[in-house]
Amino acid sequence: MTGLHDLIMPFMLAFLMTSSGYAVALISDYIKIIILIPTLLMFMFDSIIIYFYYAVGISKLQIMTGIMIGIIFKIIVFILYYKHLKSN
Repeated sequence: MTGLHDLIMPFMLAFLMTSSGYAVALISDYIKIIILIPTLLMFMFDSIIIYFYYAVGISKLQIMTGIMIGIIFKIIVFILYYKHLKSN
């Protein structure tokens, strides 16, 4: 990673993955019957995001770092979101 662009790419990937996780959490509030549908949507969104970054040509290290940071952020968002739901 030599430039600022190389440093920002994993965080952009993580932000998009976290945003897709939050969107799926909002969708899952409306679809409470089957938990499988929001989970499949999240996997589909994440795989499209990862493939887009792979097709653009960023390095595998940046993709790996973005996925790891995205998963950590996604867990934090899920915990905060469901904590907020419990308080209401």
